[in-house]
Amino acid sequence: MKFSWIVFLLVSLGILSGCVGLTPKPIFTSTSEAEKHKSVASSQLQQEKIVGNLASKGRKTTIGLPLKEREKIMQQVEKYLGVPYRWGGMSNNGIDCSGFVVVVFRDALGVLLPHSTSKLYSLGETVTPQDLGFGDLVFFRDVGRRQLLHVGIFLGGARFAHASTSKGVTISSLQDDYYRTRFLGARRILNAIRNKH
Repeated sequence: MKFSWIVFLLVSLGILSGCVGLTPKPIFTSTSEAEKHKSVASSQLQQEKIVGNLASKGRKTTIGLPLKEREKIMQQVEKYLGVPYRWGGMSNNGIDCSGFVVVVFRDALGVLLPHSTSKLYSLGETVTPQDLGFGDLVFFRDVGRRQLLHVGIFLGGARFAHASTSKGVTISSLQDDYYRTRFLGARRILNAIRNKH
């Protein structure tokens, strides 16, 4: 019972917040850093193709999206790598975390999502960390205030793409201490959206 109240309070606080609680800072990303992330993203997609091939041969995998959809998502992620963070932004001039999720899914798959971290957190179904699949949304909280603040797109292999306030659009690891200690949960939104139509 106590756990359900804690979850209720966290969700309620998340609804009242989102990426908007963060103060944007100017970001300067070198071309070489952006190219490095594109290389990591491309090698990650190659790994996903291998896993996809294993799945087509009957081996179990947690990847639920067809290869073509994963490729389209990765193309959009790569397009935005290195773009600076800008609160409320949804373009190559600047983008925030929920805006990044919105444009990637809109441009890759034609899926329209709300530009709000808390609203994204209310969509779809809960996914355990062990069952994360490519395209699932990963959410993070502010440790001090324990409120929902950040969202990214899971790419597999503990990697996720997101618009960081300090680095702009980048690929990070869920195993990094910073993200591991702030991880709130994950949601699988595509199945729920498709089932509504």
